[in-house]
Amino acid sequence: MMMHKEGIGMDNALWSGAQFLILATVVILGIVFIWVTRREVRSGFPLNDERTSRINGKAALKAYYVGYFFMAAELLWQIIGNEFLHLPQPDGGYLLLAAMLVLGLSFGAFKWYYGREGDAL
Repeated sequence: MMMHKEGIGMDNALWSGAQFLILATVVILGIVFIWVTRREVRSGFPLNDERTSRINGKAALKAYYVGYFFMAAELLWQIIGNEFLHLPQPDGGYLLLAAMLVLGLSFGAFKWYYGREGDAL
């Protein structure tokens, strides 16, 4: 069940363009990831020291909780909207995409925050 209204949607030409942009973004991000990893390996410094592991662990745990509560809020929104308010159900793909964005962005934000916190971990 998708939320489509008259005139809203992606036609084939627009969707083909979007697919190409998604593919190009994934390829570019992959190239950047490989380039950064190779540069760090060649620098001679260890990729994961104790502090970095602790920062990543704390950030991952906090991002897990944020993502978990976000998905629980999405589920409650679905139930309340469908059962009581009779709202149309959004497509599950959009809900999954929103959850993935929240998880990724919250991990990045927590990693940045704990990285700036210094040795107070």
